[in-house]
Amino acid sequence: MVLLALGAAGYAAYVAQEKLLEDGPNDPKLDVTNKAFIQLLKHEQELSALEYPISTITFFKGNYQQVAPILEKRSNRILQHNPWLTGCLAWKVNGDDANKDKGINPNVTENPTDKPNDSWESMQTQTAKPTRSMCIYYDENRDTLPSCTSTGCFQVLEPFVVPIHRSTPYQDILKNVQCMKVVLPPNYELIGKHDQPPFWKVTLIPDAETPGERFSLVVSMSHAVGDAHTFYKLYHMLNVTHCPLDDTTTVPTDSLQVPILPLDPDRCQDYPKALVQRVGSLREATYMQAAISKPPINLIEIRKETKVRKLFTINETFVRLLQTQQSNPDQLDTEDGPLFGQEVTQSGRILIDPPLSDAPATANETSKQVSTNSAITSWFFCTNEASIGLMLVNMRNRMHKPGSESVLAVPLGDYHAGNYVHPIIYTPMDYETPHLIQESLHHLKRCHPETPTELPRFRWDMTSSISVNWSSFYPPGTNVDEASGQDPRSLVEAELHLPLWGFPMDMFPNRVSLLHLFTAYPGRTTVNKRARVGAFVMCSEAAWKNIRASGIVDEVISDL
Repeated sequence: MVLLALGAAGYAAYVAQEKLLEDGPNDPKLDVTNKAFIQLLKHEQELSALEYPISTITFFKGNYQQVAPILEKRSNRILQHNPWLTGCLAWKVNGDDANKDKGINPNVTENPTDKPNDSWESMQTQTAKPTRSMCIYYDENRDTLPSCTSTGCFQVLEPFVVPIHRSTPYQDILKNVQCMKVVLPPNYELIGKHDQPPFWKVTLIPDAETPGERFSLVVSMSHAVGDAHTFYKLYHMLNVTHCPLDDTTTVPTDSLQVPILPLDPDRCQDYPKALVQRVGSLREATYMQAAISKPPINLIEIRKETKVRKLFTINETFVRLLQTQQSNPDQLDTEDGPLFGQEVTQSGRILIDPPLSDAPATANETSKQVSTNSAITSWFFCTNEASIGLMLVNMRNRMHKPGSESVLAVPLGDYHAGNYVHPIIYTPMDYETPHLIQESLHHLKRCHPETPTELPRFRWDMTSSISVNWSSFYPPGTNVDEASGQDPRSLVEAELHLPLWGFPMDMFPNRVSLLHLFTAYPGRTTVNKRARVGAFVMCSEAAWKNIRASGIVDEVISDL
């Protein structure tokens, strides 16, 4: 999944990559003749294309038979605008005419230097050129594009085929969707094969207990084509909560809350260099490359400590206290402390609304308000006593230095598909308060005034924590009017939204902990007027005891 990008999955992806490089060239049956291709960026080839898919499940109230024809029609339109979703992953020999015509420089394969002051150009001259690269091939001719059902991009299952209902334990949900191939396989099983599934798959599953009244929607996307931002851009084009009762076959484009539009799949090939310029430090911008390409740890590590994995909703009161915290976490230990009951800052008012790490923040914003994500990230890193903290940040609309133009020739915006995630690296003094995390979003690097110039060399056996935020990608629902209750035109109402963790957690090193925020309960529904943020946490048993005792856990959704 994308939340593992440039994080702990590098450890597991390394194993997959070694196998992948031994598998040889493309299957002879795979024909990419006369197909358009997308050259993946270096970090996508090293990690993202080897990743597990991004998948979610959302539970709805409503009749799946009424919703199915609407979503099928919208899925077809999404594919018409984005034919690359039906493409395939294949190897391409670098230096051929196609690459020359497009002006693409072959990607580098070796690790960047550890010297923090070396330039990007110096790093490029020190690295070797690969003999092949990974590309997405697809048919640009929309007139010959098959339907979403024939490509496998959309399917409606019969009742009771997949035994999932609203109360099914999370582990059983994972087993069922994987067993029935509702979610896509990991990409390293597909590259160069002739029988690849599409990059995008939507599945309606009738509720196993009340199939006429409830259903679930599983959406799965290959990590090779994009990150969580890309996933949710496509997800929202389905407009699931806008299925009008008076028109179950066609819905005018202008009536949709999220228009169905093409995303730009062509990668910004100067992004890696521009990222170094934006961050202002080669070392800070490329810190994880060495760990991803060649993790300095014994891959036959013996794991003795049990990992705890939990899904729960966040206590809003606890987060408000964190948002007002300055430098003394002990003030949170008692309700009688001076922070209890205080109002939060003007823009950091409730759990879902503040500017989160995927949205740009101005210098004025970063200095005056603390987002939920910044507050919880600081607290989580402190709780796990991480030697290194990594917060993954969506780089769209962030590729410009404060007060200056974008460092990219073509600005990186919301409709760029791909993997544009940057991990901000923190040492303990850099994450000790939420305000330091918030300020780092403005600079895209740690900003403690006394922090050492150089980062410590990364090792997978060091204590590290990763923070990922999806909560603003899935906004509150809009199918209910707060004043009048249920919208009479709506066929469905969202009840619960969860990421599907298909990644083998046992591959994680013992000392890596993970925090993943997401919107569990959409807002403005008959049950939940306000959205509620959920969290997936993977950590040690000792850390979980501290988390549980802290008061941040509102409701445990599932033990994994």
